[in-house]
Amino acid sequence: MMAGVGAGTNAASVRSVLIALAWTAALSRCGAHAMSGMEDEAWGAVERRGTHFVVRGRPFLVHGFNTYWLMVFAADPATRCKVSDVFKDAADAGLTVCRTWAFNDGGWRALQISPFVYDEEVFKGLDFVVNEARTHGMRLMLSLCNNWEDYGGKAQYVRWGKEAGLDLSGDDDFFSDPTVKGYYKAFVKVKHKAWFEEMAAYVKSIDPMHLLEIGVEDPDSDAHLQFVRDWMHQHMDDAEKLLGMPVVFGEFGASVKDERFDSGFRETFMETVYNTLLSSRTRRDVGGGCLVWQLFPEGTEHMDDGYAVVLAESPSTLQMLSQHSRNLQTHHSKGSCGSSEPREEL
Repeated sequence: MMAGVGAGTNAASVRSVLIALAWTAALSRCGAHAMSGMEDEAWGAVERRGTHFVVRGRPFLVHGFNTYWLMVFAADPATRCKVSDVFKDAADAGLTVCRTWAFNDGGWRALQISPFVYDEEVFKGLDFVVNEARTHGMRLMLSLCNNWEDYGGKAQYVRWGKEAGLDLSGDDDFFSDPTVKGYYKAFVKVKHKAWFEEMAAYVKSIDPMHLLEIGVEDPDSDAHLQFVRDWMHQHMDDAEKLLGMPVVFGEFGASVKDERFDSGFRETFMETVYNTLLSSRTRRDVGGGCLVWQLFPEGTEHMDDGYAVVLAESPSTLQMLSQHSRNLQTHHSKGSCGSSEPREEL
């Protein structure tokens, strides 16, 4: 399973996460300690310069993971410790970016209970996630809606519209109905191409500092490693030549519950993705990074759908991730992305 995440607004279709804030590094609304001047200087804001990400003129490559459930776990004091655990595990492996859900539309422990109605306790959970990420030196990519029904997604917005008496024919009315689009705009304030452009412009009008990403998804091709290499190269080429933007492979992994795969194949698959990206960066300076799906701490195995990587129980995977982290450090130490280039907005 792989999903590409383009850092821009010109994608042709959407399959996974619809639109998100990327590179959140802000402190939470409460409980955050002041960072020293040196720490703030090193942290910096991630910017786009052509097909690259940079921080203060130096190259920045996304080296991260997905853990979607952080906000809802953080909203409950009984499970909040698992948020800290997964950030610590990731930081120990050298990972620096976490992609997680900053939405939960209707249902259990919802952030957005109904249009314009929110649960403050869940917002406090999101505050905790942001603060813990900063504590562990982790940047966040905060997804704001889902194409699938998990955590509500566009289907929940359409249900709300129908409950309000709107004549809606299906979930894709999320992209076209003015009232349903208004629900989403209200949420991000506290046919596809046009929707992307409209929503990206709206989010940027509220928050001009953070980058945006839009998610697209590939066919299920895990068993064919050469296909994965070719698919990655094609999308990096398209991002460079057609969009002039970085591409981030936002979800990649293999389910060990699939009879075709086991943990050994999963590690081979992960190494293939990492090596393909790094070789492209080394030879052609193309590619924005990748995030494995998905990292879990010990004690959360009951939620494992087969994709969960528990580093404490997989020393070989931890070693492989740590080695890739060192490889990235070596790569970054060899040069910069030309800090004299003008900053480009997304």
